[in-house]
Amino acid sequence: MDIFVDRPSKEEDLEMINKLKEENILKDRSLKKAEEDMEYYRNMLINSEETYNKYFGNNPKVADGGPGAKNKEGKDQKDLNKRSSLKNEKPKIGSSKEALAVNPLLNKK
Repeated sequence: MDIFVDRPSKEEDLEMINKLKEENILKDRSLKKAEEDMEYYRNMLINSEETYNKYFGNNPKVADGGPGAKNKEGKDQKDLNKRSSLKNEKPKIGSSKEALAVNPLLNKK
């Protein structure tokens, strides 16, 4: 066993060790940068959330589901959305003649 302790290292082994050490240093730097970026974006998110809550309150009322979700009364959320959108709908023009009078571009054939 003493032969291995006293023998000089091979040139390829030394090159490989140096290469691995350099890679390790680069990966450590990349990891440190990723941690710093994560901290930066976390702080940005917290700041924007605080700003949002400052203007809109701490407990904003937002939908808790998709189109098939039920509200507290058990009514279908999709139907409620349809009704609320109908309230905001502009009244339609009564006849096609009135539509042509309002928009002559519709008269082109």
